[in-house]
Amino acid sequence: MLSVAEVASFCGVNPQTVRRWARRGHLPKAGESPSGRAHFAPAQVARFLTRHGYPLPEALKGAEPTSAEGAPETEPSRSAAA
Repeated sequence: MLSVAEVASFCGVNPQTVRRWARRGHLPKAGESPSGRAHFAPAQVARFLTRHGYPLPEALKGAEPTSAEGAPETEPSRSAAA
């Protein structure tokens, strides 16, 4: 599982942006820790990065999704994160 900070680092955005994407359903959370911290499945993050033109980091190369099934249709573009 990946933390908000890890996903933010991969995207080059503020962690608040990742939280916003999750809250709005653009980036599905895999769950939360007992303390309420969100975490994300590597395959979902890889799908999100690929769909929005972010480079896929080495750490996620093996997690590349095989299909876009189940991915939300409307997600933020890379330019919307800036």
